[in-house]
Amino acid sequence: MTTSTMNDKAPVRDRTRRNLGAISLAIAASGAVVTHICLYCFPDIRMPLGILADGFEAATIGGVADWFAVTALFREVPIPVIRRHTNIIVKNRKRIAEGIVDMVQTKWLTPEAISERLSQFSASHMLFNYLEVPAQREKARELLRDVLQRLTNHIDQISLEKFLDEAVRKQLQGLQLAAPLGRWMVKSIEAGDHQAIFDGLAKALLEAIQHADNRRVLGKTIEKVLEQAIDEYKKRNIGSAFVVWLGRATDAINSADASKIILKETEAQLEAISQDRNHPWRLKLTELWLDIARKLAIGDKQATAMFEHFQQRLADNIDLKDLIHRVLTSFKNTVQTQLAIPNSPLRNALDRLFDSLNHEFKNNVKARDSFDIWVRRNVQDLVLKHHNLIGDIVASSLSETKLSNATLVEQIESKVGPDLQYIRLNGAVVGGIVGVAIAFIKLALT
Repeated sequence: MTTSTMNDKAPVRDRTRRNLGAISLAIAASGAVVTHICLYCFPDIRMPLGILADGFEAATIGGVADWFAVTALFREVPIPVIRRHTNIIVKNRKRIAEGIVDMVQTKWLTPEAISERLSQFSASHMLFNYLEVPAQREKARELLRDVLQRLTNHIDQISLEKFLDEAVRKQLQGLQLAAPLGRWMVKSIEAGDHQAIFDGLAKALLEAIQHADNRRVLGKTIEKVLEQAIDEYKKRNIGSAFVVWLGRATDAINSADASKIILKETEAQLEAISQDRNHPWRLKLTELWLDIARKLAIGDKQATAMFEHFQQRLADNIDLKDLIHRVLTSFKNTVQTQLAIPNSPLRNALDRLFDSLNHEFKNNVKARDSFDIWVRRNVQDLVLKHHNLIGDIVASSLSETKLSNATLVEQIESKVGPDLQYIRLNGAVVGGIVGVAIAFIKLALT
């Protein structure tokens, strides 16, 4: 027999079960009517017909009685006097609900019963079975991406920026950077990495001097400084004043010309420094930097104190808020853009990370056992702390606000109604048997 054929016959069986009581009562009543008609028509064969008639009468009485008993559970039967004892489920709803709550909470789902079931439960096994299905594994990846996106949605909040600003300042103040920085500087200078800095610095200064506006400002500044120096020299004595007067009279002292010469010489030196890595100035600066770096590396007190003073001033005066805001905003936009694009580097990296963690966890027995123990322990703690919620949930589900009387009766009847029909069938059968037995006893006595 195929599955479809069995499924087609299932509704027929359900309808038969639901009508079993009515069918049995109809057979009993029909039998009683037929046998009495036969008794009236054939009085000569009273003995067997009478016994059958008594049996069918008793079966009818038993069927009617059990019909009343079953019907009285679910609805009101409009029979005077005894109607108050019908519609039992609705009238006793509160007591029935309290009994169900007590049975569920204190008999079926006790903390001990739940703990016993949890001891056989493996959360890791359930998780692996879930992730074995490609569609569900993709949902888990999507959840990871969604969590990351939600986190980045709030990453540029002012409170976070303020926290990072304070944290960076504290780190700058507390970090012991002198010795590590010194060792790094020694290593970089000895490897010649500092030459690129000299090249860039010399070229930048050269371009600054060659710029017309900068050159004019520098020229005026140098000229002013020279004039102040000449005036100071002039005030020393009469001889100095005479020398200055004579120099100006003969145009031997000319601040403007001297300023131009100084700028030109500076330009020539910077150009030479930028092109010649063995230039005396570069060698001298390299020697100076290397000396400072070595002192920092060995913890020289004077060099370390000088660096820590600089570090403290930097931490006190550096403006990090705008920088942090721009960095966080840029990070947020980059992450959200990457998450929105299929096969983007970030999404691919997250997928690889997820698959790698899943594979590693699946093959790590110790990690799986630890995960199962953690789940059991926390669930058991929750059950012990909030066990009363089980009863509250059941009580709430059975309350009239969520479940009307009609719906409650319908739900109970749909589950147990077909089985209660056997009570009606048994009532008719047993009543019939008892009726026949009494008829035989009466016959024997008479």
